[in-house]
Formats: sequence, structure tokens, C-alpha cells
Amino acid sequence: MNKKMYLQKHFVYEVKMLIKAKEKFVSTEGWDQIVAVESLLLHGRNIIEFLFYGKKTNYVRVENILNKNKHKKLKEKFSENHLECFANDYSDKVNIYLSHMSIKRDERSLKWDIKEKYYNILNAIQIFLQILSENIMTNEVVKINNMIQKELKEKSKSQKTWEIST
Repeated sequence: MNKKMYLQKHFVYEVKMLIKAKEKFVSTEGWDQIVAVESLLLHGRNIIEFLFYGKKTNYVRVENILNKNKHKKLKEKFSENHLECFANDYSDKVNIYLSHMSIKRDERSLKWDIKEKYYNILNAIQIFLQILSENIMTNEVVKINNMIQKELKEKSKSQKTWEIST
């Protein structure tokens, strides 16, 4: 597998979709906002599964990208930042309440603290990018790193809550 190409094409896509969905979510109302939040949560889940889940046939995970030492360092950083429990809980909830037609789907994701979840995902991405080897960083990966830095700076400026308006 070409690690550089994977990050360039698939990882960059997921991060851009996450950020674009957030932008749409905070700027719309009603059904457009619901579509945006579901997109945000689903792309967030894809990123979480890439960063936190172990190897699986036909899936690319972070351990396919990083060497063993860097992967160990990444897991330590995630643990220091209390992101592992968040990641497991997040993916489980998205699967139960959102991405599958389950009985629990009626309870919806609309009562979740979406802002907190969004910034936790960005923090996890930022940690991954800090550990990533420069030899597989592409211009597009550098661009999303800059986008994340900008998003994290805006978090500290904004005290506004993100709520669903239906």
C-alpha cells in the first residue's frame, strides 16, 4: 500500500468532509442542519476508526501507516489526552443511534454535545499528524493540518453552543 497516496486521497477527504460538515452545521437550520450533523458524525466515525481501531481485512488503519514505535507513541499520546474512551464510546453511539436502522435510532444524535466531539476528533487528528513522518506528509496533508490549527484556534474564541434547530 502506498501510504502517501492513502493519506493524500482518503484521510484528507475524511478530514475535509468533517470540517465542511461542521461549517454547514453551524450555518444552517432544520433539515439542512440535520444532514450536516449526520455527515459530521459519520466522517468523524471514519476518522476515529482509522486512528483507534486495530487492523482489519480490507481496511486501512493507522497501524498500516505508522511504524511500531510511532504507533506506540500515538497510543500513549491518545491515552494521555483521554481520547481512547471517547473514541470507543463515539463509534459505538454513531453505529447504534445513527448509521444503522436500529430501535435506538429514534433517540437520535441530536442531543449529543457535538461541539465537544468535533474538537476531540480534531485533537486526535492533530496528535496523529504531529507523529506522522515527514517523508509521507504531502502538501494536502499539510493543508489539512493548517485547517485543523485554525479550527482549534476558533474553538478558544467561540463560547457559542452548537444546537440543533428543528
